[in-house]
Amino acid sequence: MSNQIQKAKFSVAVQTEKIQKMMLDTLGDKKKVQSFVANVSSAVIANPDLQKCDANSIICAGLLGETLNLKTGVLGQYYLMPFTKKNKVPVLDENGKQVLNKDGTPKVEWVATSIAQFVLGYKGLLQLAVRSGCYKKIVATEIKEGELIKFNPLEEEIEVKLIEDFEERANAKTIGYYGMFEFTNGFRKAIYWSKNQMEAHADKYSQAFNLESLRKLENNQIPEKELYKYSSNWYKNFDEMGKKTILRQLFSKYGMLSTELQQAIEFEDKSVNIENGIFTPEQEIIPDIVEDEPVIVEPIVEETEQIDLDKL
Repeated sequence: MSNQIQKAKFSVAVQTEKIQKMMLDTLGDKKKVQSFVANVSSAVIANPDLQKCDANSIICAGLLGETLNLKTGVLGQYYLMPFTKKNKVPVLDENGKQVLNKDGTPKVEWVATSIAQFVLGYKGLLQLAVRSGCYKKIVATEIKEGELIKFNPLEEEIEVKLIEDFEERANAKTIGYYGMFEFTNGFRKAIYWSKNQMEAHADKYSQAFNLESLRKLENNQIPEKELYKYSSNWYKNFDEMGKKTILRQLFSKYGMLSTELQQAIEFEDKSVNIENGIFTPEQEIIPDIVEDEPVIVEPIVEETEQIDLDKL
């Protein structure tokens, strides 16, 4: 007899005494709890796939974003993303008794359930870096075809001739991504990745992206009725994800990480658990990208490419 993992609806679970206490203990104020519930409820209503997720996972991921003083929704500082988690559960017979294998060991099966993950947005990454007060300048931009003259990785210096016409540049083919930061004390770090490098990175590390699928999309080989299945930001906003990734590489390897920024990076693309007021990441999960249950990802729209903190 197959087992089903039961999930309480978000609208019901959020009203329970246990969840109310967890939110109040984490946020410390009833008004903050009310604002948080309204904000997360809007995100859940807007995403049908998120409505299928375990309510506790939605609340825990949202509370992490809230404690980092980030907002989901239109601000796009963090996102609640639906994924599939697989759990090993015992197989029970019609009477509720454990079914055994021929060798006498308990029979188990993998059962999938939808859960929500905390995903840090590009704007949230910038926001946390700015708050640290360590950075004088932060730059992240795509490099277009014909713009790159050279990049010296030893001196970390780039020479480009940018396309001056905004519309022409927006429509030009992207060939790479450049990111840099400068501390207030003068320390500077910069990196450049080609578009091929970024695609390979996304193919290896992103749970909701496949390079072969991207090529099919680019060559119009995906039927229109199936396009909704490829709604990951790596498909819809590759350049924005590229800029976020280049900054994350810089911050995590060379930057000054505040406690908030370190926590946001640690928990990104993970389901979150709260116990005694402490956030911990749950086990690795598998993205829900099967044919009949695609992951619907809210688009990330990023505009800021350069922040000069001296002008703020």
